[in-house]
Amino acid sequence: MRAFPLGPSPSSEPVAPVVHGHAAAALTNPNDLCAGPGRATLRWLGSRANRVVLVVALVALLSLADLYMTMVHLRGVGMSEGNPIARMVMSYNSPAILVGWKLATILVTSLIFLMARTRRTAEIGCYICLIALVWLTVRWSQYSQEIAKATPAVHVLAHLESETWVRFD
Repeated sequence: MRAFPLGPSPSSEPVAPVVHGHAAAALTNPNDLCAGPGRATLRWLGSRANRVVLVVALVALLSLADLYMTMVHLRGVGMSEGNPIARMVMSYNSPAILVGWKLATILVTSLIFLMARTRRTAEIGCYICLIALVWLTVRWSQYSQEIAKATPAVHVLAHLESETWVRFD
């Protein structure tokens, strides 16, 4: 087994360092020999395509969390839904239709971003979606904390039949 030379080579030719039993190519960056997992991660994140993949995964996870919270509240006393398209899907009173619709939108959105992952506009679009979903997650957290305090008022709202109030029976 060869080792790294510790001193000057006895010959006039430079000796290539040995990495994992193979002579390494000429190093353009001396830090390459000591690159660890942290540097590999930074190099991986240096690629737009990789950043888009990561952000798409985060958007999908936050979207699934939104679906979970929606289902929890719809199966309880109900909730006010501001999105007219989601409200229309919920009007079918079918958890399966809502879950299918949400999963389809997550899949279509993810595929669009992944197909365009090398483009700057895809990366910007991913970050916009991520910001919107982080905001929505914070709102869900606040809503969940406040709903316990407002339970009597929620029961009144549920029986007023407001056009934005949705609930699965």
